[in-house]
Amino acid sequence: MMKILLKLIGVVCAMAASTATVPMEAQEIEAHESSRKPATMYVSKLGDNSDGSSWVRAFHTIQRALDAVPDDQGGHRIILRPDTYVEANLAPAHKGALGVYNVLIGDCDGSLGSGAKGWVLIDSGDPEMGFKSWDWWSSIRASDKNWHGGNNQETFSSIIWDRWTIRNLYVTGGDAGLFWDLTNKSGEGFTVVIEDCVGIGRAFGGGVVYPTVRPDEPSVFRGCYFLALDWNGDTAAVLL
Repeated sequence: MMKILLKLIGVVCAMAASTATVPMEAQEIEAHESSRKPATMYVSKLGDNSDGSSWVRAFHTIQRALDAVPDDQGGHRIILRPDTYVEANLAPAHKGALGVYNVLIGDCDGSLGSGAKGWVLIDSGDPEMGFKSWDWWSSIRASDKNWHGGNNQETFSSIIWDRWTIRNLYVTGGDAGLFWDLTNKSGEGFTVVIEDCVGIGRAFGGGVVYPTVRPDEPSVFRGCYFLALDWNGDTAAVLL
């Protein structure tokens, strides 16, 4: 019994000594990280469109939820109620982070509390919303002043979607479905994870151009279906 007690005392002393060697700055950082709580936001046309903090207070549009992503520390979630969302040129306020990707997910089976089942359909083709069959009017925002025509009033890169995961979306009605054009940020590191989605577009159903692939963080398209509707020129179901 005495030997067991001495061993336990030794373990406690060793733990205390180990803790004592951790610099105060590191302890403060660890405490801050452990207390941080990533945001979860909800999108539903049945919500009151206030702050997106619950299904009752849900935003009415996906873009408003993307605008509300609070920081680039990652781990934030946007949960979408099954419905049709007529939106285009979507872009979040912030990227995700290494090891803690942000998530945009459709509650297709109702398991996340939406009370509905079915597809989250994003329709980017409404002419009253400005649709034009040119480079580049799509579900994912991208534009470039160097393009000869079309959407060239400003340069905007899809790289803002870096380290996002997207699940359970049906995206159609634009030049591309789930497609990221890095424009002036081409050649930089970029990763997205797309799971259980459908992407349909005039030129491309899905894809990423033109990133530098991270060896330990490749982009992933898993369990998806992609379709391009055009036959001529620069078109493909998936372009990588």
